[in-house]
Amino acid sequence: VGLRASSFPWVTNEEDGFEFPWQKALDSKQPQANSMLRMRSGESDTLQTFVVNSSPVLGTDGEYRGVLVSFDDVTQLEEKKAQLEKSRHEAESANRAKSEFLAQMSHEIRTPMNAILGFADVLRRGFEESVQERKEYLDIIHSSGQHLLNLINDILDLSKVEAGRLELENVECSPHKILHEVVSVLSIRGKEKGI
Repeated sequence: VGLRASSFPWVTNEEDGFEFPWQKALDSKQPQANSMLRMRSGESDTLQTFVVNSSPVLGTDGEYRGVLVSFDDVTQLEEKKAQLEKSRHEAESANRAKSEFLAQMSHEIRTPMNAILGFADVLRRGFEESVQERKEYLDIIHSSGQHLLNLINDILDLSKVEAGRLELENVECSPHKILHEVVSVLSIRGKEKGI
């Protein structure tokens, strides 16, 4: 009480020619509505946000004698808006990741499925040239089926991630074995295309 509004610890950018809304109202003789101002609050140095409305006051002599100013503390509202915006961005990011994952899975599922169907078709028609070749084709069908099962498990794990119930585990793997399986799975299509 008894302090000028401009003496409070407002956070302003005076270098950019900032002018308080009540000064603008007085200078322009026009109301200034819904101006946003921030003020440093107490020892915690947190910022409070206010919506400021300023209206010039006309004296009985027809001259402007002052400004009627109202301050509405909207700090909590602004914090909630910021939280909502952050949540919206996180949800959009999660949606994009999910869409990318499903698009990738769609492609990944087709590859082993094509291998299973392709090699099963070769065996069904009796095109294999030896028992060894037949065994190789059956091994590829088996490893492709395993790969397909792993992909389906990955898709099911996605729902666990979304529900916050996924438990991670460290398992050893052999990059050499994985590459061998990939080459085996893709070899039937390569042979068909003469690659």
